[in-house]
Amino acid sequence: MQPSSKRSGAAALLVGGAAFGAAFFVFLLEHSAIEAVNGWWQDELYAIYASDPAERLSVVFLGRIWPDTTPPLYGLLLYAVRAVIHGDRWAVFTLNTGAILAAVGVVALSGWRAGLAQLALAASIAFVLSGPVVRFASEARPYALAMAVAFVAAWLSALAIQAPHARPRKIAFALVGVVGALTHIYAALLCGSFAVALIALAVFWRRSDLIAAGLTLGLCASFVFVIWVALWLPSASLERLYWMKFSYETVIAALWEAKQLAIGPHLLAALAALLAFGLFWPATRMLTLAFCIAFAVFFVLPLIVSFRQPIIFGRYWLQGAPAVVVLLAFLAKAWLVAHTGRSSRLVPITGALASIGLLAISDAAGFTTARAFTAAKPAWIGAAVVGPLVRDCPAASVHVNGFVPFFAYAARAPDAVFADIRSPNTPPTGAANIACPVLGWAEEPHPADFMHWATDGDLMGLMKIEASPPEVDIRRHATGFVILRRGG
Repeated sequence: MQPSSKRSGAAALLVGGAAFGAAFFVFLLEHSAIEAVNGWWQDELYAIYASDPAERLSVVFLGRIWPDTTPPLYGLLLYAVRAVIHGDRWAVFTLNTGAILAAVGVVALSGWRAGLAQLALAASIAFVLSGPVVRFASEARPYALAMAVAFVAAWLSALAIQAPHARPRKIAFALVGVVGALTHIYAALLCGSFAVALIALAVFWRRSDLIAAGLTLGLCASFVFVIWVALWLPSASLERLYWMKFSYETVIAALWEAKQLAIGPHLLAALAALLAFGLFWPATRMLTLAFCIAFAVFFVLPLIVSFRQPIIFGRYWLQGAPAVVVLLAFLAKAWLVAHTGRSSRLVPITGALASIGLLAISDAAGFTTARAFTAAKPAWIGAAVVGPLVRDCPAASVHVNGFVPFFAYAARAPDAVFADIRSPNTPPTGAANIACPVLGWAEEPHPADFMHWATDGDLMGLMKIEASPPEVDIRRHATGFVILRRGG
């Protein structure tokens, strides 16, 4: 390599690193703003309980992580990270951000090998600043890890289609399929969806070079996922899915949430137009068709499964959002190339600029939406009231409507202070019988509309508290209520 080539390569690496560093700094600023309105909710509290590093790994894995309805990889990783980082929010953010950066590293390396380093950089920046990634980077659930899997799976698939000269290695497809299957059912489904798309191109459009990639990705994801399901079912906790419903309204709500966060409030028509143009333009037809096939499978299969067991929720479909980023980045690249190589340049450059603009606008809108969605999630805000009041309370003095360790962790109080009203061993109590300022605390009571119609008497009845209105002070909040002993 000539010295001038080395210098230009080093300069390009420096500029690319600086650009990504600046984007990552913006990501940290956005995380800080979102963290200000963040709080623990029930699913996160279970993840924290299941990954408690104070317990032996065998205890948490067999008794907590494995029976959960989510594959075990995220729980095991969180257990390991929390053993090193003691602040739980920091541990969650470190794990999630590590997964995001690992995905960026895979994309950057494969892009560099394919001679598409600039495209990899642009796609990575758009991915890191996208609404779904910013939203779930602080969530103690496997969604950030699943999005990292989706980013890599979509990138490798697009690379195999658009850059056959630098086709990714089969081991890369195998690893992303395995990780996806061990992360979340929708991550496994996304890998399977791209496998279907690659095989469809190989069979119907004579792209035999894609058969190995499609089979490797699909078989690895399917094989590992089927093994996990077969081993998991005997200890499954399917009753935890009771809250999921399947109806026209729930499907529309899930699609709306995914659209708002992944694309933006008013950009769906623009995305549809770009997809249509991608199918029309010869250089992008096969790529766009493959992604449309993958999106169709990713959308339709959960609908079919939900007739038997509802599995549709907005944050599940959001795991596929990074594929949109990858598609738009590749479309912009292809149209820019077409712009420089044709005498009629207006059409492709318009498409390229529209793709870049859509990515930029959706990322900017995504932060605002992510912060709003985080603030609106059902965080257990009653803990702010209960926590300072109950640390010195007698055993079983505070009635709660669920699993005691969740309430104890949220309030930073000993487990012994709380009593689960669902237990037949928890008797009714009165304000005069308890030397504690807090009598009861409920979060997310059922049915879902309970807080809309329940009277104060209904709340005390639910919590097994026998008291007259002058004896108590009931404080309602968005996700539940706290019953305080008046004058306590």
